[in-house]
Amino acid sequence: MSTIQLELPFDTLLSSLQQLNAEELTELAQHAAWLCAQRRAPSLTQAETGLLLKINQGIVPPATQRRCAELTKKQRAGGLSDQEQAELMTLVDEIELLNARRLGYLVELANIRQISVDELMASLQLKPFTYG
Repeated sequence: MSTIQLELPFDTLLSSLQQLNAEELTELAQHAAWLCAQRRAPSLTQAETGLLLKINQGIVPPATQRRCAELTKKQRAGGLSDQEQAELMTLVDEIELLNARRLGYLVELANIRQISVDELMASLQLKPFTYG
């Protein structure tokens, strides 16, 4: 892989991000979170690095978040069909599974660092997922 070094103003970089689709932005956000964690604690152990990667991979995809929010809003308004209700339940199950795995990784990392999960999430600037 070739290495290219560019110098651009920060605001130009930010405005260029608008060209990315949701999946590309998610990948970028995951990589940026990994870089931030690496720079905050450059002496991470291999276990910590692995757990941070797993924590970042456990993020709910934006398309899933959007669809779940749409269906939840429609459910609150009382307008879900049986098919949409089944889809919502499937999405909620997927999200809960991802969140449970991610929480397990957070617990492991918190134990390694000997801090609470809340303290770890604050230090990593992570927020709990909400269903919309």
